Amino acid sequence: MSVASIAGNVVRDPFFKEEDGKTTFARFTIAEDTYFKGKTSPVYMDCIAFAGVAEVVKKHVNKGVFCIVEGRLTSGSYKKNNQTFYTRDIVVERIRAMKNFSDSYPYAERESDESDTYNEDINYDEPENTSGD
Repeated sequence: MSVASIAGNVVRDPFFKEEDGKTTFARFTIAEDTYFKGKTSPVYMDCIAFAGVAEVVKKHVNKGVFCIVEGRLTSGSYKKNNQTFYTRDIVVERIRAMKNFSDSYPYAERESDESDTYNEDINYDEPENTSGD
């Protein structure tokens, strides 16, 4: 299994597929700057989240939000107009979304403060406590 992680800004609002009032999956793209020989260039990575993780994306992620995504790398292909297109996606297993994080402040050079993260934990590994305890 391939493990992948990426940190960057979401380039457009996520696309959601819903069934029976629940989000079944979410698709979004993250842009990350890479540095080579003193020059920067963006890398765009398509991400797909299912079930509970898709609900987290729906609640916390939109265009411009800085996210750290961990998951597994998958590849596939599809045909359109007799031409084959190849895809590479990260199937999201963990996501951390941060607000108030702009492109003008590179991740490594900016100190975080309380306003950079959501007040509630968005790690989907633990079930959300809805009983009010």
